Amino acid sequence: MNFNLFSLFQKNKSDLVVPDTILVKRIKSLAKNSDLKVFSNVDIYLHKQSYNIELMLFDETRGLYLFEIKKWSFDDLKNSVIEKAQNQEHASNTLAFDKTQELIKRKFNEINHTDGPKIYNYLLMENLSADEYEHLDDSFKTLLPKEKIIFSDSQTSDIFKKLESEEKVPLGERSRDGLETLLTQYSKLEEDGSFTLCSDQEIEFLNTPLNNFSNLSVNFQSGQTSLLLLKAIMEVFKKKHQKVIIIKATTLARDIAYKKLLDIIEHGIIEFDMNAIELLTPLELLNKHLHKLKKPMINELSEVDTTLLKKSFQIADLIICDNANLLNEQFINYLKNIQKGKTALFVNLSDEQLATQFALPSDEEQTKEYHFLQTYPLAKTMQLVQKLLQENSPNDILIVSNSQNQQKLKEDLEYFIEHNALDIEGGKTLLEQNLEELRLATYNDMFELSTKHIILLDLCEYNEKQIEYAFNLATNSAYILYDDSCSIIELLKEKYESSQE
Repeated sequence: MNFNLFSLFQKNKSDLVVPDTILVKRIKSLAKNSDLKVFSNVDIYLHKQSYNIELMLFDETRGLYLFEIKKWSFDDLKNSVIEKAQNQEHASNTLAFDKTQELIKRKFNEINHTDGPKIYNYLLMENLSADEYEHLDDSFKTLLPKEKIIFSDSQTSDIFKKLESEEKVPLGERSRDGLETLLTQYSKLEEDGSFTLCSDQEIEFLNTPLNNFSNLSVNFQSGQTSLLLLKAIMEVFKKKHQKVIIIKATTLARDIAYKKLLDIIEHGIIEFDMNAIELLTPLELLNKHLHKLKKPMINELSEVDTTLLKKSFQIADLIICDNANLLNEQFINYLKNIQKGKTALFVNLSDEQLATQFALPSDEEQTKEYHFLQTYPLAKTMQLVQKLLQENSPNDILIVSNSQNQQKLKEDLEYFIEHNALDIEGGKTLLEQNLEELRLATYNDMFELSTKHIILLDLCEYNEKQIEYAFNLATNSAYILYDDSCSIIELLKEKYESSQE
């Protein structure tokens, strides 16, 4: 019996699911307490295609290890010879003539114009021991060298030594392109425009199928919007859902999220029908439904028309509702009604009746500073802005207050500090507002904004959920200004001041 090596390695593996066999578990164990990253049954996306890799390990000091999992036993191979496929080049550092390397290098080249990290191919022989290998035909030993095979009786220490035998790449020559370039479906867009690899918990969420109604508990600072956009892209690209709608609280938040969606797609070099993902505000969704029913459209969302709460609306296979805990409760019930028999994902909705609950705790160290200052808020705001502007750009500062104080602050900033300030209006588009200015927002307009420093006033007029969201908009510091304390300020002081002790 003859085996064609190239054809064996080129079988379509997109539908394969790698079981955690003993060897797979041993390789995965290498990632514990180390900087190694292991992925099983992972897809590489490029343009309109995806290519599945059974098992992959990334070592930033050496490169990328690709593993082919084979079930061949000694009985399968003992009377066989293996031949090199015709018209295929044999790379010096690879085991087989596998187009996976070509695709990986192509993706790195198209994104960053480099070949990316070095690539090493290995075989996982689940049913062949090292001793049995020695009794095989010499053709196997020529094209499948022993040092490139993980045998069924290989222990974790043996595997580590074999992988470690690959030469380290000198520090100055190491590729700066890592997994965030290759695995773009797991690469979050950060607020500074960079991409970082998702955490293990986030990757698990992205890979988990959505069934009926689910809830995701996460905070805004963790890259919440980027994560939801990645989920929507994967649902569409894998054809799990043909139409996805993402609900954002305001027109401005919708536009900011849409810009992020375009940036993610461009970075990932993936192509699909962009009409499959639509971003809408609650008002826009309701007006689409009213238009279908030939009823007058509305200009603001105070309460949902009772007629809509009883009508079906086939508009999407999946609806992702961001910041559901801050939206009109009637609107949430409306979403549950129109998605009966379909799928909906709510973000931060306290509802134990939802079928599935995802929770993504922040694993980053808390470095933000919280300053609770009992003072005259308007005057103190002027002092803080002057101080912060000495070392920060205007768009690094966000002030959130009620609408009355928003106007007073705008006048004071322009008069005393002689600095332009932008009144953020959630109902206006991104094109209508210059977010590079020092920004003033109300608690109803602050959605999707990001900043280094935030100054919060009028907290006692709002609920804890709104305040918590505002806290998470800042990365460096939060200043809470108040003249008289109240229960919510005392609650926040107890929670956040204790976190800095």
